[in-house]
Amino acid sequence: MADRRARKEQDKLKSKLAKFHDKNASVKSRFRSLMAYLDKASSEDLQKFFNDHFYVIYGVFLDQFSAYESACKRNKHDQSTVMSLLQVLHNVLKYLQEYVRKGWQIRSIANVLEKALYIENKQAVRKFAFELLLAFLEQVYSREEAQLDLLGASIDLTPLTVDYRDKVILPVQALQAPDRTSILVPSGTSVPTVEDTVQLFEIMLHHISDNPAHFDFWFRSLKEYYLNVFYPQVANGDQKVGFRPYAPALIQEVFIPHLDRWMRNPDLSKVLWGDADNRALLLEIYCQSCHLEVQFDKTIKKSIILFRMVFVESPPQEITDSVTEYRQLFLQKLPTIFSAKTPLDSVSTHVSLCLEVLQVFKYMFAEAYETLSPDTQEVLLYTLLNTSTELLAPSSPNQILSEALAAVCIDTILFIWIRTKSEKPDHWQALQDGMAGLFHSMEIIETLKVKVVQLTLVICNKIYPIKWKEKKQKKTGGLQQTAKAQRTLGSPDSVPAPKLPAPDPAITMMQWNVDEILYVWNNMLSIFSKVNQIKDPKIHKVAINVLTEIIDIVSDAEVAVPFVETLEENRPKPLYLVNVFGPWLFEACNLPDTYVEGKAEAYRALCRMFCRHHQRPLPLDLLGRFYAALHSGITTPSQGSAVQYAILESANNIFNLSLSGASVLIPYFLDGIRRVLSLGKAPLQVQRKAVLILGSLLCYSNHYRGLDIPVRLDSKLATELTKQKQMKYDAITPELVSILLLTMRRDGLHPELQQRCLWLSCVMIFEELANKPDAETVCELIKTQIKFCTSSNTAVARAALDALSSLTTMSAELLQVNEALPALIVESLCTNIIRELTERRKAGSGSSGPGSASFNEQTVAEHFHCLCAMLMTFSAAALQKPSTLTHVFQAVELGVLGQRLGAGEAPASARSENPTKVAKTKRKSFRPSSATEKQSSQPDVLLRVDQMFDLLTKKPAHESEAVQAAAEVLLHSISHFMSQVPGKEGIQLLHSDITEEDDVPDDERLAPLHFLVNSTTILSLVEVSRPGSGERVSRVILRNLTGLYSWENRLVFDPQGHPDPLPFNFEPAVEPGVDASDAIVPAPPAVVDADDAEPVLPTLEAAVAGRLGKQAGENVDQLGALLTYLSLAWKDCLPESGRSLNQPAAPLEEFAEGVKQTRDALTRQATEDSNVIAERTRERPDSEFWMFRPPGSPTPQSHYHLCRQWLSHLGLLDQERHASVVLLDSKKAARSIATLDRTHGRETAKVGVIYVAKGQDDQMDILGNDSHCRRGLYAEFLRGLGWPIDLLTHPGYVGGLDNSERLTCGETAPYFAAAGFELVFHESAGIPTDLVNDAQLIATKRHVGNDSVHIVYSEHVRDYDCQTIVSEFNDAHIVVYPLESGLFRVQISRKNDVELFGPVMHGMALSKKLLAPLARLTAFIANKYVRLNMQGYQHPFLKRREVIQQMGHRFALSQFYEEFLPQIIQPPAYQPQESSGSRVTPSSPKGSAITTSPRDDISSSGAASTTSSSFSTTTSPVSASSSSSL
Repeated sequence: MADRRARKEQDKLKSKLAKFHDKNASVKSRFRSLMAYLDKASSEDLQKFFNDHFYVIYGVFLDQFSAYESACKRNKHDQSTVMSLLQVLHNVLKYLQEYVRKGWQIRSIANVLEKALYIENKQAVRKFAFELLLAFLEQVYSREEAQLDLLGASIDLTPLTVDYRDKVILPVQALQAPDRTSILVPSGTSVPTVEDTVQLFEIMLHHISDNPAHFDFWFRSLKEYYLNVFYPQVANGDQKVGFRPYAPALIQEVFIPHLDRWMRNPDLSKVLWGDADNRALLLEIYCQSCHLEVQFDKTIKKSIILFRMVFVESPPQEITDSVTEYRQLFLQKLPTIFSAKTPLDSVSTHVSLCLEVLQVFKYMFAEAYETLSPDTQEVLLYTLLNTSTELLAPSSPNQILSEALAAVCIDTILFIWIRTKSEKPDHWQALQDGMAGLFHSMEIIETLKVKVVQLTLVICNKIYPIKWKEKKQKKTGGLQQTAKAQRTLGSPDSVPAPKLPAPDPAITMMQWNVDEILYVWNNMLSIFSKVNQIKDPKIHKVAINVLTEIIDIVSDAEVAVPFVETLEENRPKPLYLVNVFGPWLFEACNLPDTYVEGKAEAYRALCRMFCRHHQRPLPLDLLGRFYAALHSGITTPSQGSAVQYAILESANNIFNLSLSGASVLIPYFLDGIRRVLSLGKAPLQVQRKAVLILGSLLCYSNHYRGLDIPVRLDSKLATELTKQKQMKYDAITPELVSILLLTMRRDGLHPELQQRCLWLSCVMIFEELANKPDAETVCELIKTQIKFCTSSNTAVARAALDALSSLTTMSAELLQVNEALPALIVESLCTNIIRELTERRKAGSGSSGPGSASFNEQTVAEHFHCLCAMLMTFSAAALQKPSTLTHVFQAVELGVLGQRLGAGEAPASARSENPTKVAKTKRKSFRPSSATEKQSSQPDVLLRVDQMFDLLTKKPAHESEAVQAAAEVLLHSISHFMSQVPGKEGIQLLHSDITEEDDVPDDERLAPLHFLVNSTTILSLVEVSRPGSGERVSRVILRNLTGLYSWENRLVFDPQGHPDPLPFNFEPAVEPGVDASDAIVPAPPAVVDADDAEPVLPTLEAAVAGRLGKQAGENVDQLGALLTYLSLAWKDCLPESGRSLNQPAAPLEEFAEGVKQTRDALTRQATEDSNVIAERTRERPDSEFWMFRPPGSPTPQSHYHLCRQWLSHLGLLDQERHASVVLLDSKKAARSIATLDRTHGRETAKVGVIYVAKGQDDQMDILGNDSHCRRGLYAEFLRGLGWPIDLLTHPGYVGGLDNSERLTCGETAPYFAAAGFELVFHESAGIPTDLVNDAQLIATKRHVGNDSVHIVYSEHVRDYDCQTIVSEFNDAHIVVYPLESGLFRVQISRKNDVELFGPVMHGMALSKKLLAPLARLTAFIANKYVRLNMQGYQHPFLKRREVIQQMGHRFALSQFYEEFLPQIIQPPAYQPQESSGSRVTPSSPKGSAITTSPRDDISSSGAASTTSSSFSTTTSPVSASSSSSL
């Protein structure tokens, strides 16, 4: 089937040739038949067909061509016919190659092609004919000259000459038709277009590229007929012929890509570079390509890449001898690209092209610089430098390109110079000279900064390497990153770290040694040697800022190196920054006023270099130059405020570092600070630093009292303070006070500055009180502080109130200055409270709540806390006037209830029914009404005390729970502790440690009685036997908001202690000689309990005489007398039976039977004797018969008889009191009571104290310090923080330290307590370390690392890094540095969410006398401010109140009165709780309450009240230390 179809197709093809083979047919018919066959036949068929009929085919072709020429003469043209003819000719050249090579019909073919190539023909015809010409010439072996000339005349180059200004002479004219009749297909245009010419030239290039076998012939032909015309500069012919000076751009655009293709072929490359003429031509091609216009960017890039490959990457073997010359030519021609014109629409194109050129330079330096000859290296360096400087110069004609390439050019130049590591001074001098003229662009400065910073990073790694950096980052990096993400530590001195660029591997990964990097870095920095010649002030400021940033980077790197590593001998010497940057910065300080901003930056940089720790003292001549510059900057008005601001902002540490001679600047700084703070126009940072400088001078007057400061007469301050050339240090304090008061009274003062001034004034008061106080100054400062107590800013008001509270630390000194000051403060606080709460009440519902602008509840609450501190300290001095006490209780009343009671209608809360459903009766008001109230027509509303307590549970009228809570704290504090602190047991223990289980034997232990009284107090009752006497007493344990208190109660019938009278005797006394047995024996005297009368210890002789009935001095039994004396004088020596020591003891068991028999015999004998005597006296009655004896005391049948009796005597069992006295479920309440006992009654705080020795900056080294560090100034400082406590026996707060017998935290710890708080210091050096079992020092870090506040005493020469102790806490740091001057510099840092605290502020230089007290006070206030950020933090009083109220709701037994009393008479058995707050030690007598605090968090607040409960009952407070005397 397939064969049949194939035969059928062959038959069809043969049928198409029928006309072709018919010789009688017309030429046209035969040609059509031929074309029909050519279109359908396959290549194999055509090859056979042409070989069999080549003669006939070519004959028909020529006949048809002749016929077409005849038609053209008749002006008949057909392009399709011409194209068909050329197609036949194409097949002839394709299938008859062997014939053509032998010369068959070559002239005829050339003639046809020539006519088709006439420039008048259409481009399509010429294009096809030119392709056939190229194929024809390639097939002919022996080419005639005319045929080759046909190649040169085929492309008309005339259209390319249009754009040339000078006439272009062409060596060959293009083929032109002799007349119009010879034109085969007219094009319609007189000459070909530029596109037509370029298209034909590109066809020739494609043909050459596609036929590399004949490349030698074709390139020679191309060069001869065309390239010599396009590049006549290298031709050997007529120098006037060709395109000059440059080849047509379009020709280069199509030629260079093909040239690139040829050069990448090794065989073709040999042809190209094998001839000298060819090499010259290729160099000219490259040179002219660099002069192309910007729009030919692709061609230019292609040429650059091509010749970079040839000259640099892989030079051909043929040019090895001349490669250096070629490379230099290559480099020298590249800059011409920068000088090309930049059309507005091609800016980005030109920029991209220039970037390619710069990349070539970078490549050559990075990859081939070492292979270049020295001369080529010179060319490379200077070519790039000169090109860039010309392009970027202010006079550059191409400013658009200059602005676009400034950064890249400078980056490339600097990169190349850095990579060279050149040791030739000429190279660096050329760079510095060239760059000096480019400081007119901000972008150039920024680019230069980036490179210098990269070098600085390298030099920091080389000169300041950190060996353990990777280990430390691996160990602590995660935790530090977490902590920083949340909150960061900072201080006023904290300078934001410069934003360093990412390390450039091209620089940082280079092989550097210290000498190389130092040399390169110094030479790069020398570019700034002419920085002060910059004409633009703004650019000058940026350039100086670059120097400042480099200084900061190097300084930070220097500090980051562990101090131990800096001592290594083989370590590179650190950079002396003053020598490197000092000359330029000092020069900048002397510039005209137009450079004021740059001068300010120079002053900042100088201050940062000088005003910091230096391992070696700075030379005095250098310090003198620095001081002179500061003097000029701060005193010269023409310098401008920016310079003064910069000095104050950056030199705030100048007076707290003990710099030699810095005191000479004090007058000038004070003068500048006065101007800055009085005007208030300076930035906040500047004013903040000005206040810090004032703080650093606080102690100077007293520390250097009597010494002089040299002052120039041109200083305004000098003329004000003294008319001499010198001023006294004594004059500093008055000036400080004047500036401070002036600032605090200024309107619009920033809240932060208000806080800082308040704390500064507080320390100033301390300084005055600690030395020779000036009463007027102290009073004025305190009055100024009082004015800020009502500030609308809560933080400012809190600072003012805390500053006033801090004065309680110096209470004795303050009273010596003016006894009226405490009363003034108390009156002011009360007035503020009353005014605020009264206005709040008047506002009523119109206010927006407790947080409204008109009512700041936090400020009012802080008033109560401050008032509490003042009253607890200055109660005697503050309350001398009755009116003051009245104001205090008016403020308390308004704070607790929100209103004044006693007149008018009772509040709704007072009229509300009690949950117990017990009716309330009206009684007398709890306070007397004033005269005005008595005259009121409104009747008094009489409230019972229990109703008043009920009001405490209601929402106050001012609707602020914070104010009510603060007022309650004040009320309970003054009622419990005022004038009673410290108590009998000392300041560390204000409450009792005795609980219900103490002194009660296990077999007698019953459930105690727990009552909730007035919803505020837990009243617990238990009966115990007094150790030694066995007397039963009622023990009352009170738990309220302030703490736990224990009392013991027993009935006292005769408070005078008189003996009972003797009974009346009816018989006379026995006369002499009368038998004594007949006399009436009087009743013995009443025995008075030793505890009821004042105990008087008898002497030994008196005791013996009284005991044996003998006079003193008689002979007595000495042993018996001694035992008698001991029995009377020391009752705690008596045995449990209570027998006297001289009485016989109970017999031993082995002798008991014999003693019993003896006793029975004696008893029988006594009985018989009594019978005999009775018989003899039977006749008269016995005298005892007539004597009446009073009845004895009955034995109580109930275990709670005395407790019930005490409750009854106090009236707490009355039915009407049943509503305010609620019985609690003892079993259920036991656990909550234990929780209550663990709740502190005072505020507690724990502060870490860290000692840093010289050379220590690692966490492990610092925490590894032991108790041997407690010496010298540090030991004195530690003793000033608090007194040492014995952790094993300390009954108060221990801050989590181990107080068990193991004492893993040491035996002692610094401790401080006051009426309102307890403070425990976790001293790291005092906690024992065990490096064998605890290599990470977890035991020490467990305490110090979890403290919110750290006090660091550092003897290191460097500033302490607050991130040293890695922890999520450590919110605030107080770092102390001892100075050579005898003062102590203090550095404060805090996390960003911690409010500014005081009184010690950052940068202060304190005296030894004030350091420890102020550090302790600042630590406590810092801890308080940290707690402000804690969610749900409450005062201990409020926590205890919450627990008590919860117990009332959960465990109250809601019973009727008749059900209540039986619970009192016989309560259920008691199950002791394991969580009891006390324990009985084995060494104590059975049942004795020897108590300790088993946990560090057991409440340690409160004080025992001494008020007797009734006239018929005596009560005595019981504490841990007095329990043995029970």
